[in-house]
Amino acid sequence: MGELVALSSQRHFINIYDKILLESNHILSRAYMLRIYHRKGCTSSQRALNWFEQYEININNKIINQISKKELLHLLTLTEQGLEDIMKHPSKCSSSNKQKLDCLKDMTLSEALEYLEKNTELLQSPIIIEKDKFLVGYNAEEIRQFIPKEYRHFNLKN
Repeated sequence: MGELVALSSQRHFINIYDKILLESNHILSRAYMLRIYHRKGCTSSQRALNWFEQYEININNKIINQISKKELLHLLTLTEQGLEDIMKHPSKCSSSNKQKLDCLKDMTLSEALEYLEKNTELLQSPIIIEKDKFLVGYNAEEIRQFIPKEYRHFNLKN
């Protein structure tokens, strides 16, 4: 009987410990807040927002036209293909946006970042950034990278 009480109390301690870890992760994540830049009326953006809500993951929710030059530069440091990874594909753009995309070819990086900050319609959405992780667009598999380890660990035990 004593072993059963000890086992029960150990499980209770583990559950409390997991909850504390989960809470501390939420506190830490505020310092490196997960940011999602989205576009109203964008299906991919809405899917991403719903996904974060489903998993109760705190996000800093911003409209894409609020993205700064500094944030764009940080995002580019995380990409493999640079601007190509964050820009809309020309085949999916209006003719005026295709012309705007063509203008980027002759710009310096600094000029391009300023231009994109003012012409956010050229960016794919959503753009999700947390520390050294990012995702452009919505992908059901890749978005899982934003689930905190402690959250996955906590759910596996329950």
